[in-house]
Amino acid sequence: MDDPAIVLDHPDTNDQGAVLPGALLDVVDGMAGREPDPRFTLANERTLLAWNRTSLALIGGGFAADRLINFTSVSARLAISLTPVLLGAILAIVSLQRWFAVQHALRTGAPLPQPRTAMLLVAGVCFLGIVITMWVVADALAVR
Repeated sequence: MDDPAIVLDHPDTNDQGAVLPGALLDVVDGMAGREPDPRFTLANERTLLAWNRTSLALIGGGFAADRLINFTSVSARLAISLTPVLLGAILAIVSLQRWFAVQHALRTGAPLPQPRTAMLLVAGVCFLGIVITMWVVADALAVR
């Protein structure tokens, strides 16, 4: 096993010895306040990873819809396949912003930020549900 002193002296590690990308290391090390309890930091990280799993699922679902569903119109194809892809991409960015906001609150003792990420996801999924419902109804009426 590596000597912890060697790991801590590495330029791309934080004070716990975790290796971070250089740019993120500078941002995290520059945060105000004191290092929070590692359990809270790890819980924040698990939440970030959960949001990113959701993001990947949305992107994959949109791609699968584009490839596997036989659409009768180009506009329906774009609305149904691109909406989850764009929502997934936005969610990935917003989840990282939320991680930084929560980490800052943990370090400074400030209140945790409001869960805007969840509201974004709910709004996007509702929009997608409405678009798919309209597509299904229009497709059913066109058959008659």
